[in-house]
Amino acid sequence: LFTEPMLLSQATPVVGTRFTPNMYIFDAAFTRNNYGLAAAASVVLLLVTVALSYGVARWTNRANAPEENAR
Repeated sequence: LFTEPMLLSQATPVVGTRFTPNMYIFDAAFTRNNYGLAAAASVVLLLVTVALSYGVARWTNRANAPEENAR
């Protein structure tokens, strides 16, 4: 989510410096020198990732539960 868009941004104008959340954080910290914004965006990205991971884990466990009980 970082390397590929960063390489593509040099080849095409479609992919900008803020194409993915990781690139946005990188741009905020190292291009605009706004470390507070980069830190806050990193925490938000962490919370979203944890919430999505938890949701997917709960959903897949719930989907597999009837199969395990049938055995």
